[in-house]
Amino acid sequence: MKIKGFALVLFLFLFIAAALSAEDYPAAPDFKLVSAQGKEVALESLRGKIVFIDFWASWCPPCKASIPAVERLYGALDGKEVAVLGINIENKPEAVKRFVLEKGFSYPVLSGNSRIASEYGVSGIPAFFIINGEGNIVKKYAGYYPGMEEEWEAEIKELLRTVKGGKSKSKK
Repeated sequence: MKIKGFALVLFLFLFIAAALSAEDYPAAPDFKLVSAQGKEVALESLRGKIVFIDFWASWCPPCKASIPAVERLYGALDGKEVAVLGINIENKPEAVKRFVLEKGFSYPVLSGNSRIASEYGVSGIPAFFIINGEGNIVKKYAGYYPGMEEEWEAEIKELLRTVKGGKSKSKK
């Protein structure tokens, strides 16, 4: 009887832990969007990698200010199991393509819209998300200030370290 009681308690503990874990790390909404270079990118295809997403618009001054920081992050993590994506929410693919070419982005910029921003709960831009290899949002940043990329990089490196150590989640 003691073993059944212990097994029940263990099962309940694991069930509650799994429920809390799912609540702490919500699944990132999947998408299929086209890059400025005409390539379709699906979030699902990046499973297993850490994904950093920057929601922005070309008319947004803080968004423009954050672009060099995202570029630095992309450069710092090049060659690691990390994907850096910009998602422009203007719903004007040709304008986005011109802006990307003019500014010389090195990371993929996707043409998004207000629907995808809404699915992610974006209420203001820029907005940044870090998604773990399982496809769960582990960090969300609203707004931008200089030096923020150091926080992004530290969080991503911690995720990379914990994944390599056999764990799959980051602390919040």
